[in-house]
Amino acid sequence: MNKLAIKKEFNKLRRAFPRLARHTRPLGVGAFGLTTEYPDGSIAKFFFRQKKPALQEYTKWVLNNEVSCLRLFNQVSFKEVQIPTLLSDPRILNKKDFCAYYRMTKIPGTPGKWHDLLGKRKSIKPSVQDYFRQAGRILAQFHKVTAKLPAENLTNWGDDGLCAAPIASLKDDANEALSKVGKYLRKHAKPGFIHGDFHGGNILSDNTGHITGLIDFGRSG
Repeated sequence: MNKLAIKKEFNKLRRAFPRLARHTRPLGVGAFGLTTEYPDGSIAKFFFRQKKPALQEYTKWVLNNEVSCLRLFNQVSFKEVQIPTLLSDPRILNKKDFCAYYRMTKIPGTPGKWHDLLGKRKSIKPSVQDYFRQAGRILAQFHKVTAKLPAENLTNWGDDGLCAAPIASLKDDANEALSKVGKYLRKHAKPGFIHGDFHGGNILSDNTGHITGLIDFGRSG
């Protein structure tokens, strides 16, 4: 996480919205926005106003998709893991650097870094193996718990075009593998939600390696 980038974006927020930023502290920054924490422990996500129209539309889609997914996911209980509870509807911000924000509860834990966990070792430590077993079990539970939720107006990642068209920037063998994945998913995948961005940065764990939460559902569907 780039501390200079976080500080830069937080300073923009303080200049544009001093009242909103007054009682918050910056937590992180990503492609779509800045995350801050309030004294009551809640989290705010401030979404950037992108310069390119197409990217701005995509940012709005990510924002609205995450809000819609959280509303649905907050209706069910996840036994082994927590997800944020939505605390407010998105609020439009009319400034050049930010387009909207909303608030949600904070999940305890810190993001994982899979590259650091795996490193360049020929063998993987038992604690790391256990972490990835947890991650797989939690992802399976996420699929099971959300399978019966209604998905109207949300992204359908199971369209027939999934992995069907070759990607010009990839080699032939990579495109062939993706094509096989697409065919397998269309044949065997069960209806339900996917996280859409399942990686270490969106999986929180405590200092013992126990996974505590899932975050960032902007690409779920």
